[in-house]
Amino acid sequence: MNKLIYYFILISTSIAVAIMGHAMVYASTLSCSTVDGMAIFGYKYDKWIFIGAIANEYDSDSIANEYGAGNEYKSDSIMNEYARFGSKYSSTSAFNDYASKPPIIINNSYEFAGYLTTNDYKTPNINTYEAISCASKSYRSFSNNDLKNITFNDIPGQSGYTPPLLLDLKPPTSPTTYSVYADSSKMVWLNLNPQSNSDATPYFVLSGATDDNGIKGYYFLWSTNNNVDPYLGAFSVSPEYSVANISSAGTYYLNVGVVDTAGNKSSASYSTYVFAPAISQQPPLNTITPVVSTGPFQYLWKAQNGTISVDGRAHEVHASPGDTVAMSVTLVNRSGRTIQGLSKLATIAGKVNYGGWGLGTSNPIDNKPAWLDPSSFVINGNRFVYYDGPDVPDGAEFTIAWNVKISPSAKKSTYSLYLNCVKEWENWTQQVSASGILLKSPDIFWRFIIS
Repeated sequence: MNKLIYYFILISTSIAVAIMGHAMVYASTLSCSTVDGMAIFGYKYDKWIFIGAIANEYDSDSIANEYGAGNEYKSDSIMNEYARFGSKYSSTSAFNDYASKPPIIINNSYEFAGYLTTNDYKTPNINTYEAISCASKSYRSFSNNDLKNITFNDIPGQSGYTPPLLLDLKPPTSPTTYSVYADSSKMVWLNLNPQSNSDATPYFVLSGATDDNGIKGYYFLWSTNNNVDPYLGAFSVSPEYSVANISSAGTYYLNVGVVDTAGNKSSASYSTYVFAPAISQQPPLNTITPVVSTGPFQYLWKAQNGTISVDGRAHEVHASPGDTVAMSVTLVNRSGRTIQGLSKLATIAGKVNYGGWGLGTSNPIDNKPAWLDPSSFVINGNRFVYYDGPDVPDGAEFTIAWNVKISPSAKKSTYSLYLNCVKEWENWTQQVSASGILLKSPDIFWRFIIS
């Protein structure tokens, strides 16, 4: 015989008589259709906690499921006649005809719907036996799993009620993007895939980690092993991590864990960094004197126009066909020599003055971008501008500004613009890091989005 049938006999939909020592209980004020699929909360340790639902008997949360919430041996089950929610003597029981705090029914909007009780004086209510019968006949499953993870200090809608306390059991997500720079200045972005890098002080900036209720911080563990627990490492509220110094070549891993405000932890993730020291590292450039420096001019990138993209890999410019865009770059002279303005240099008939510091197209060198109007260039369709300001001594910064015009016939698309600095009639220049290490690429990069 079904255990629930053994446990009670329904006389009608409004009157039930228990056969296990419970007294007669009278009419319910709530119907099955009203409470079908709703959650049940019981009063325990000064709070209302989730103890089951009025749902179909195959749902593990149903009070009609003898292996789930309706299990007679479960401590928080209303079917346990020896526990607080099922005993006829407990003030918090669904079967005590005089219970002062019987279980309550909460709808999916977190609102109080009524009491689950045999106490006829607690209204609105549904008789406990009738509710069990409703559940055994129901076709509805309990669907609001969030209700399982909250508690109420008071009955919703009644005097003294405070909003439910959400129990955050969901861990945060791991970062989706690892942007890496040559150092903490974040001036030079490093390409991690697939090449190695010679910068010994990489600086990581993480993004993309999410959490419903907020991220508390990050755990970082720098190691030659990517199978370690990041939560054994250092904690930081910032999603940025600076490597002090790498002393030897090899493959390194930044192991990362994210923790939310509730203490939930994400799964471990990591970023790979392959370090290969430069074969010949130059001495600090500020020790080089103009007398002995005869190689290519060198510069340190400091700033440029545009908005940093979401992926952290480009300065983006949004424009439309025919638009004129103001461009600029700020550089630091790291050549050990003075850079002079164009008008101070020796002239060459019909050509650019000897040694003029200009910006030309790169990748490939001297290409002529068809999506730019010819008026963007001062010469050859591949030189944008030449510096013609005050002398720039070694270690000083300078800014070059110019305009480009998007071709009126440019198609709506995304275009890459690579520039390099050139000393006309001498050589293309070289780009160095803040520590003076020669970078593999001399290019300055923009991403133009034409729409």
